[in-house]
Amino acid sequence: MKHFRLIIVVVALLGAGYAWWTRSAPGSVEAPAKPAETPKPAPAPKPSATGIAPPKPTVDAPTLPPAAVNEPPPAPAPAAASDAPQLQSNLDDCIAQSIELLKAKDILNLVKTLMPPDAVQNMIASGQAASVEDIATYYSGRPEAAQVMTQLQQVLESVKTQTPEMNPDSSQASYKMDASVSDYSGPGSSNGNIYFVKVNGYWYLK
Repeated sequence: MKHFRLIIVVVALLGAGYAWWTRSAPGSVEAPAKPAETPKPAPAPKPSATGIAPPKPTVDAPTLPPAAVNEPPPAPAPAAASDAPQLQSNLDDCIAQSIELLKAKDILNLVKTLMPPDAVQNMIASGQAASVEDIATYYSGRPEAAQVMTQLQQVLESVKTQTPEMNPDSSQASYKMDASVSDYSGPGSSNGNIYFVKVNGYWYLK
């Protein structure tokens, strides 16, 4: 029995010694450690059937506001028709308008607003003129025209604040001229007075 146990111990020691020897013996190589796996690269995009790479997505450019355009300034509005000389039913307005026309040496509008209609018709009927414009041309061509207009302006300036003397039917008004302008002998003057007449509701220089 003792011999059997001894044999088992010897066999166990021999097995352990062989195992140790095989590990430490020269030329024995341990299995290399398995390297860590690296991540695989992402697969490249497959080419299209035509061999042309697909177009890159485009980005819309921002929309810019339209550039400002320098517009020409608006044309000035034409003068109102009321600014033009008109026939006057009020004697004070007739004198005030006449003074402004005389200052401007506007003979055409003086004829249109101050010359009585029958005097205009008489000149046309006599062949002296064919129109109101012709009458204005006739008077402006006279050598004394500028002097007469200056004197008439002075006369009207001197009487514009006076109260006129009216005839019975108020169709004629007369003003006494100032001594400083009493030498005026042009249209409307007589005996140191200047006269206006009313025809069809409007005042004219007599």
